[in-house]
Amino acid sequence: MLTIRSDDDMLFEALKNGAQGYLLKDIQSQYMLEMLRGALRGEAAISPSLAGRVLSEFRRLSKGGIAEKDNDNELTEREQQVLLQASKGATDKEIASTLNISLNTVKTHIRNILAKLHVTTRREAAKMAKTRGLV
Repeated sequence: MLTIRSDDDMLFEALKNGAQGYLLKDIQSQYMLEMLRGALRGEAAISPSLAGRVLSEFRRLSKGGIAEKDNDNELTEREQQVLLQASKGATDKEIASTLNISLNTVKTHIRNILAKLHVTTRREAAKMAKTRGLV
């Protein structure tokens, strides 16, 4: 991912969703080329200014910490819309059609919802959402 945003939310969300790397646009072109070549070889490409944050978060989580940004109150508006539709029993295709988004986007939202609510199934997510008044 090549971006100007260096905030932790965007960084960790991109990495959680499978980004091979996270480079800031302000890095020197020679260094960027090296990082991109490394990414093609399967290496992680992370701007040095962000690498320390990734390591700190990993250390914190490995000591039993809870991700600071990982709670049910942080579902985005779109994730709440997807969760509401899923709670009604809608399929991914139906959700995509209703919300006018792609099927892949629906699947990404569902993955994020399950992770944020710390559940493994849509049914559990729907039950938790109703219990907590999220939908």
